[in-house]
Amino acid sequence: MLPSLALALALTPRADALEGMWRPSQLPELSAELKDLAGDEVDPTLLADLTAGPLAATVALSKCSGAFVSETGLVATSYHCITGGLQFASQQGENLFEDGFHARTRGEERWLGPSEYVRLTLSTEDVTDGVLAGTKRLTGTARHEKIQANSRKILSQCEADGEHLCEITPYDHGVDYELRRMKELRDVRLVYAPPRSVGYFGGNDDNWSWPRHSGDFAFLRAYADNNHPAQFSASNGAYTPTAFIKPAMKGPEPGEFAMVTGYPAYTFRWLTAAELDLAEQVEYPVRLANARQIIEVLDRLSAAEPDIAVKVGSRKLSVNNNITYWSGVLEGLEKNQLAAQRWQLEKELEQWVAADPDRTRTWGASITDLRRAQAALQENARAKILMEDTLKQTSLLNAAVTLYTLAEEGRKPDKQRAAGYQNRDLPQIEASLDEADATFDWRVDRDVLRVYLDGMMDLPECSISSEVIRWIEGRTDGPNKADRVEQILDQLYKDVDLADPLVRRSLMQTSPWFLTKSGNPWFELAAVIQPGLSGLQERRGALEAERDAARAGYMEALRAFYPEARPRVVGQDAIVTPGLFYSDANDTLRFSFGKVDGYIPNDGLIAEPVTRLEGIAQKSGPYPFDAPASLLAAMKAHRYGSYASERLHSVPVNYLTTLDTARGSSGSPTINAKGEFIGIIFDGNDQSMAADWVFDAAVTRSIHTDVSYILWYLDAVAGAGQLLQELGKEPEFTAESFEIEPVQTTDAEATAD
Repeated sequence: MLPSLALALALTPRADALEGMWRPSQLPELSAELKDLAGDEVDPTLLADLTAGPLAATVALSKCSGAFVSETGLVATSYHCITGGLQFASQQGENLFEDGFHARTRGEERWLGPSEYVRLTLSTEDVTDGVLAGTKRLTGTARHEKIQANSRKILSQCEADGEHLCEITPYDHGVDYELRRMKELRDVRLVYAPPRSVGYFGGNDDNWSWPRHSGDFAFLRAYADNNHPAQFSASNGAYTPTAFIKPAMKGPEPGEFAMVTGYPAYTFRWLTAAELDLAEQVEYPVRLANARQIIEVLDRLSAAEPDIAVKVGSRKLSVNNNITYWSGVLEGLEKNQLAAQRWQLEKELEQWVAADPDRTRTWGASITDLRRAQAALQENARAKILMEDTLKQTSLLNAAVTLYTLAEEGRKPDKQRAAGYQNRDLPQIEASLDEADATFDWRVDRDVLRVYLDGMMDLPECSISSEVIRWIEGRTDGPNKADRVEQILDQLYKDVDLADPLVRRSLMQTSPWFLTKSGNPWFELAAVIQPGLSGLQERRGALEAERDAARAGYMEALRAFYPEARPRVVGQDAIVTPGLFYSDANDTLRFSFGKVDGYIPNDGLIAEPVTRLEGIAQKSGPYPFDAPASLLAAMKAHRYGSYASERLHSVPVNYLTTLDTARGSSGSPTINAKGEFIGIIFDGNDQSMAADWVFDAAVTRSIHTDVSYILWYLDAVAGAGQLLQELGKEPEFTAESFEIEPVQTTDAEATAD
């Protein structure tokens, strides 16, 4: 025990935090709060500039966030964010997910596959008026279709130059709409990833918990054709970003200011109590039950077949993470009695609206209409969830339904096709079909599909499940459900040609008639599922259109009510001023602000804000705590160099902050008041799992990999001198002075710049 560490921990009843994942345009409004947190070092106006750092350096990846940390396109992110890419990049006999990778030259850097990208937000524009043009007198489906038509027109104009990717994103469920003009780089290559025993040290045992000792970091490089987006090619060169975040040589101390820029996925803090009830009573339990069955399949098959273990490594990580997350969310919602809080908020809102005739005329009907639409949408919710999970988790069925839907939509004019099946979407469809091969194994796919077919056979009567059951019964003659499911699986997996990416690609431009007459049972099943799914979506779509129109009015009322009902106290003079309303996260660029701080998890316990190398040795043992011998040797020799903290007398590994973040924030850069890169966010504590629904400043914490540990590991363990130099740090240790960890490298696969 280090007395200095305990004394340095300053805990208050309410940790220094600024709840909310804030839009850049809101930053000037937060000047007083930022001054309290960071003093005069942070200028909100400069932070909000999309053409300069850190926003211009922050990127979205296919699953997470990241940031440019050098002028030569180097991107820092989390190890767990690229595990699928590691499997794609693994060559015969390799397992980069397990062993890690180190490209010592540009030519050795490996492409992460067609689904990985680096996406930058170049500009944003409020297009609310254009999106809602002509909708004032429309309701339901007609209003929704008009919004879609308006949006397609705006997107078509935005993407006319062929250089940019554009998206229209609703904020606050349709109160505002924003057009984002982005640059998407599709040639993304792996530079460095630690082995699993470092990048995911502690595995699922440590997931969503504290203390942590994970080296959850990785480095990628974005490539382009003369800085223009291009598909993977050996002739591409490293991308030159307009800004990058310079790494600090030391991580933060307890109490210091920290901020995160990134692309948090989705939060639900402004959804209604009825929607919370549905999630708590139906959605999370159903998804959790399915995930537990899937992990049983993955564990059983990977234990029996080493080749399967290689293919499902990253998938097991993902499914286990979901199991832990959904379990934690349910526990957190119950512990916080959030449903009661949400009902109380809605009661207060209704009373506030009813107290004023103008407010009643403007928003009164919206609240009533929203509740009616939500009640209707709860029907068939279980079938919808089951079908979504089935398509997500079974590769061949997903491919068959995708190809069949593409064939159906391809018969329509491009502008009339369903979202996700227009010409602009074809590269993404092709990429997803191609990449499935890297993790596909027919034995896994079959056993996972059995889980979902069994579940579908037990569903209450509804159109889509009934059609699937009738199709199965028409092709089988087993005495019971289990036998009929087994017979249909035998038929489906008798021929797995659809697993070949070349076959899938060849079927991207064909007709539904050709697919169903091909004799392939997958397309017969797709022809049953797709219309049923479309019908379910059409019925729900009409209700969702009514709900969305009502919700926009509800959110307008909430945005007006909240500043009045929830005033804030800011500044040293404790000035009371209207509250600030932040939008739910929606996969767009956001800021979060806070400090490095611990918390009190339970009475009598203190969670200190920083862990150190010695904690790795204390945990070291059998999987998943099998720390590499090279790391333990460097630690035993006290080969710390300048990376050690004077306060800790060791190298800091992970730290806690009060930052408000969400899933999708993983990989985001953590930045100090000077604008320097001080770490990577990769997880939260167990009290943060319900943070998608509610933020509790006293105990909700984000977990970060300290930049000191990243630099130390690259230097003292991995011997990654060139990478260190690119990060602005001269190596302190030579390869001759210690045994460098084994790394995977190959001959050059692409021309070095």
